[in-house]
Amino acid sequence: MPDGNEETLPQRRKLDTSLWRERLRVLFALVLREMSMLYGRNPGGYIWAIIEPLGMIIILSIAFSLVLRSPSLGTSFLLFYATGMLPFLMFQTISRVIGNALGFSKALLQYPSVLWIDAIFARACLHVLTELLVTTVVLGGIMIFVESSQQIHLQHMLVAMVGMVLLGLGMGLINAILFSLWPIWRSIWGIVTRPLLLASGVLYICEDMPRAAQDVL
Repeated sequence: MPDGNEETLPQRRKLDTSLWRERLRVLFALVLREMSMLYGRNPGGYIWAIIEPLGMIIILSIAFSLVLRSPSLGTSFLLFYATGMLPFLMFQTISRVIGNALGFSKALLQYPSVLWIDAIFARACLHVLTELLVTTVVLGGIMIFVESSQQIHLQHMLVAMVGMVLLGLGMGLINAILFSLWPIWRSIWGIVTRPLLLASGVLYICEDMPRAAQDVL
């Protein structure tokens, strides 16, 4: 005589499959909503995700090339500031959108089928893939059209990108909880991170800092 667990096993598998499909449909819908709200309202759409960091890198390169003979590392201002700005913007963007995910999808969380983890995971998937694509396109374009003679250490770049993604996700999750519990933390976080561009080593390298600052880092 078959055991009761064996009789219900196909039913459990069918239930698990339907649950996964429901979660994927919810995530896909949230990603499409995010894409339409962020990039669908402006002419050019996703192109601005590439133009904005590229424009910032070009402005920094031109400005510092007028006052400095060479960057702190290497000979290319464009490549130096690109390798600093792109990871910084990746961390900043991912941590910001994950931290604001619950507030951004607050109305949708009233539906039983939408969970808080869906709102966070959907934003994480979209913006992580977007930032990786932007980094690949911008750095690839610089290496192909401007600095084709530079040697690339792909494994070090991958480790740095993974580190920035994980750091951004971690800070974003922490802030998502703190923003919900103590709304004043949003203002405090904005004040604390305002000088982050100057303190993160985007405009210079560690060796350019005073000895006391190097010892702290």
